[in-house]
Amino acid sequence: MRVLVLTVLSFLFSFCISGQVKIEISDFGQFCPNTRDGHLISGDREFSGPVNHKISVVFSLSNDNKTIKSIVVLNMDERNSESKNETKIKAIWEKDIYEAPEGKYIKDFKLSGEENYSLYESISVDGFTGKSGSEVFWSCNDGKTYVRENKGFYFSFIADTGSDDISDDRDCRCDSRINSIKTDKKLIINLVNHKYGKVCKLKNLKFEKVLEASVVTKGKVQLWNNLGNSNKYVPNANNQKWQILHYEDGTVKLRNIHFNMVLEAAAGTTNKVQLWKDLGNKDIYVPNANNQKWKMIEFGENFKLENIHDFDSYLNSINGIKINVLATTSEGMKIDRWSFVDCDTLKIQ
Repeated sequence: MRVLVLTVLSFLFSFCISGQVKIEISDFGQFCPNTRDGHLISGDREFSGPVNHKISVVFSLSNDNKTIKSIVVLNMDERNSESKNETKIKAIWEKDIYEAPEGKYIKDFKLSGEENYSLYESISVDGFTGKSGSEVFWSCNDGKTYVRENKGFYFSFIADTGSDDISDDRDCRCDSRINSIKTDKKLIINLVNHKYGKVCKLKNLKFEKVLEASVVTKGKVQLWNNLGNSNKYVPNANNQKWQILHYEDGTVKLRNIHFNMVLEAAAGTTNKVQLWKDLGNKDIYVPNANNQKWKMIEFGENFKLENIHDFDSYLNSINGIKINVLATTSEGMKIDRWSFVDCDTLKIQ
């Protein structure tokens, strides 16, 4: 059973530089396995001998790119005991440790000093602990405290105690528990002004082809046959995949996965559509870089993409290859109607 604990970690300090936040994690714990929350898998609640253990923590980004949480997992099971009813537990706790400020979204994050760290990577310790000693009645033998380290994370815990190890409440006293998880590592968080949506292909309803960034002509976009995930020139046909970046005002940008550039209506050439670097909300030629922003006007399962700068102009293709941004077209032609296909929810790696 997963128990959601909404607790903000105590921070020693945090500060923001150029869209980057650094958070120093001082300590988090305790964590107390118990029967109330369904942590007991089997057994009589008492470890009567050596205990096999594994403790892990992973940092995870929420689907809306607003929150980072820690997920702590504790596994313990009795080994070589005199009892035939060996005790086994599994407990999972979640804690929110950072929430992006209003108007900001989390692009990604990493741990300081861990160049090869990737999101959703588990940091864990495991091994065996010994028996605590004789059972104590009407008192408390709190057991032996063990400390294990991995990647600068120190896990302090107790396995076997001198009495029942798994109680029916959340009081840690005299029970098996994680005392604390401590680290000097910092979470380095990169913030952006938009949230990440799905990665999709955009299919034109008139020509049954998908929008792609040309690998021959830099900056050019065109319609092409859907290549699935196979393209001999581009890994996974990523030039046909677009990430939807959502803004607070309801507009979107479309970022090409292969080139890491966004779709825009060219500021200097009428009706032209091209790839360009993401200018955020600043452009010396176009207020708020609105030529890079699009409004989705939905018609059931398909939609039009209206350019915010070129008002009443829509992304379309007249001949099935060339892409334009033109004024409202005939509804029956469907040259400016699109649908999302082959979507995958983005996991930022």
